[in-house]
Amino acid sequence: MQRFLYIAVLCCLSACRFWVPSDVVYKKYALYNLNEEGYLASDLVQTRATAQVGNVDSGKVQRDRICVHRALEAAQFRMARIFLHTNLSIPPVPVTGNRASFDQDYPVRFSDRDLFLATIDFAGVLEKGYIALQDTSDANACTVVFRIRQSDLIDEVKEVSLTFLPESYEPDWRKERKRLNTGPSTSTTFP
Repeated sequence: MQRFLYIAVLCCLSACRFWVPSDVVYKKYALYNLNEEGYLASDLVQTRATAQVGNVDSGKVQRDRICVHRALEAAQFRMARIFLHTNLSIPPVPVTGNRASFDQDYPVRFSDRDLFLATIDFAGVLEKGYIALQDTSDANACTVVFRIRQSDLIDEVKEVSLTFLPESYEPDWRKERKRLNTGPSTSTTFP
């Protein structure tokens, strides 16, 4: 009788999935979250970027299209930064406040060259992305949330072989962190 009870309890517990978040939690903190950047779940990564419209003498539709294209390009470069951190197994900086920022989660500031070459190497993964939010309500700027959702996303990013050595990354970066720029990005083109 006791053996039957153990088997019944084991069957009930094996049906529970403790390591998978509930649909409600997944929707609230991952799918409906358009403010955070980085890995929101093991199968979901997103970035945000804002671009300025600039001086364009065309209509609103053309101006919005140009702005969204610039913002999407900047978001893809931020995604490449995330992928480089994942591929090179660079850990985040410990959080000092209530929330981590993008620069704390992804502390190494890669050069424009590194980010450009990373977008080429990770092109197969980046092509699976889509625009989750496109805000063109501001007349001078627009915002894009770029998202990739795939079941084996982290594994696919780690399996990509880089065709270059990042010039702005040293494997012992924690020891040399004082040499790295801790302010805003040094890039004039990309954040």
